[in-house]
Amino acid sequence: QATIMGDESLKLKAYQIEGVNWLVNLYNNNLSGILADEMGLGKTVQVIGMITHLIEKKHQYGPFMVIAPLSTLSNWQNEFERWAPTVNAIVYKGTPAERKELFNTQIKTGNFNVLIVQVHSRRMKEEGGGS
Repeated sequence: QATIMGDESLKLKAYQIEGVNWLVNLYNNNLSGILADEMGLGKTVQVIGMITHLIEKKHQYGPFMVIAPLSTLSNWQNEFERWAPTVNAIVYKGTPAERKELFNTQIKTGNFNVLIVQVHSRRMKEEGGGS
């Protein structure tokens, strides 16, 4: 468990630790991979565990980018606050004016570790759901 992770009562399950170790091994060997399993088994927290490992052990402070569906952005933010409260994770969402303000006041400065953004697809744009 990374020491910068949040509440000490929160513990990763054995399979989640295995997932974090696998992600770190991919990173160490300059490889790509996809972490996939059944919904609700903690992929989000495994990625947070990997990011905290990179910050703490590798002194890689980011920025890292998480690209996720709009419906999960708040969950990502909540999980970062819960598991890694010292990691500065910014959610990039809102109206164009709100995003511009966020960009100018937080993102442009580079004073963050993780940027959480909505995945966009061509289909979403065609249906009017992406900007």
